[in-house]
Amino acid sequence: TAVARHGKFKADQWFAYCSSHIPPTRILERVEIDHTPLDLILLDDQLGIPLGRPYLTLLIDVFSGCILGFHLGYQAPSYVSTAKAIVHAVKPKTELDKLNIQLRNTWPCHGKIETLVVDNGAEFWSKSLEHACNEAKINIQYNPVRKPWLKPVVERFFGMINQYLLIEIPGKTFSNILAKEEYKPEKDAVMKFSTFVEEFHRWIVDVYHQDSNSRDTKIPALRWQQGIDVFPPLEMSGDRSLACFVDID
Repeated sequence: TAVARHGKFKADQWFAYCSSHIPPTRILERVEIDHTPLDLILLDDQLGIPLGRPYLTLLIDVFSGCILGFHLGYQAPSYVSTAKAIVHAVKPKTELDKLNIQLRNTWPCHGKIETLVVDNGAEFWSKSLEHACNEAKINIQYNPVRKPWLKPVVERFFGMINQYLLIEIPGKTFSNILAKEEYKPEKDAVMKFSTFVEEFHRWIVDVYHQDSNSRDTKIPALRWQQGIDVFPPLEMSGDRSLACFVDID
């Protein structure tokens, strides 16, 4: 009845009818990628004026729950932002030494991705991404339309960012315009773009990766190390390995 009256998508939502994927057995076997606009207004580093809400492109390893890499910018999601995030994910995180912050832990997550799980955004269907992943021997798995539950790990992480990281930062805006009411986040924004990038690194490395999940069954950093000990992934750190992404790195 619900299908006939409201369509299959609504019926699946109401009655929780959703399929699932086979859980991975090793790190980098299944990696999810997606974009989201952050609920935060940031300032230009030189001019100090509000830039608006940046777009975050992020990759997460399903087996361990670790963040592999990300890209933050103000251009709409595209092949360029996707490719830059992939390069950041597969290469060792040597840029941590250049940050103006002190980290208590390392970010060891990198290596060749086996399967990259994407949705049906235009940037994921581009010939450039298909060609680059084919050259790097990365399989692309396209999820069916309007079924975000088949890419649940990255979707859940975006919710965690808004709930735990951005909630106390001045300049936070709202995804729902009704929740915004009379609040003007542009007037309260105080954090510069570069400062947020550094603090986002700190939150990933020293907070999220070191904390257990809600059921106390998995600590991402520990899970990653266990995966390394059992089945270490292939390296993709050399220039030749990433030649397919050289134009955007």
